[in-house]
Amino acid sequence: GRAGGAPTRRAARRVAAHAAMAVRLTLRLLRRYFEAFIEDFRSDLFDVQLSSGELKLEHLELKVETIRSLAKIPPGFELRRVSVYGVRAKVPWKKLKKESVVLELERLEIEIEEADELRPYAPLPKFLRRGNSAADGGGADGADGA
Repeated sequence: GRAGGAPTRRAARRVAAHAAMAVRLTLRLLRRYFEAFIEDFRSDLFDVQLSSGELKLEHLELKVETIRSLAKIPPGFELRRVSVYGVRAKVPWKKLKKESVVLELERLEIEIEEADELRPYAPLPKFLRRGNSAADGGGADGADGA
């Protein structure tokens, strides 16, 4: 009866709490990446759509400085515009520990031209630099614009 049911309910609540925490952490991580790359990112729409397990965003302009720094576009060239026709994210909420989050880009367009002047790379957001010395210019001197 009761004695046998209590641990089961408690365990179910614990599992539900862990699942809710995993959802919140995954949403926060994905939101941070999307905000770092997408101009005029709307996190309210992002959270609602992605909570169902699939998100589709269309006609996005990407942040030119982030892409320029990450891709290490040579200083003699200027990245004018980066857009993507569509982004689809699939999150297997019920199998998050066993399956991967999948991001698909559809039709990436890049406009690049000869630069009028040479300028240093903009620093990347910290979370993109962690453990990747190539992403931050190879050291402290590469990311500070000096």
